This record gives sequence, C-alpha cells and structure tokens, in this order.
Amino acid sequence: KGFFRRTIQKSKGAEPDLTCKKEGSCEISPQTRNACQYCRYKRCLAMKMDPNCKNLL
Repeated sequence: KGFFRRTIQKSKGAEPDLTCKKEGSCEISPQTRNACQYCRYKRCLAMKMDPNCKNLL
C-alpha cells in the first residue's frame, strides 16, 4: 500500500508519469519489485487498488 499511496500523492490526481524499459512486461516479485515502478503500479491497479480512494490521500 505504501508504494501505491506515494505514487498517487506524487502525481496529484493525474496519471503517474512512469515508464517501463521492457514495454510493460516486467516480472514483479518481492526480489524484483523495485526494478520497474511502472509495472509495479500497473500490478497494483490489476489487484483492484483504487487511485481515487479517500483513505490514500
């Protein structure tokens, strides 16, 4: 939750300005989660995390 919350707060309600070097196909695991913020953010969205949730802000 912390990564997702910080990403949303930094973007101030807009879509976060993140990019992926591997065209969005990075593996996200506990060992590799810090390698690609774009894929990590997309994984949060796939897990139904809501960027509009009032509890995050």
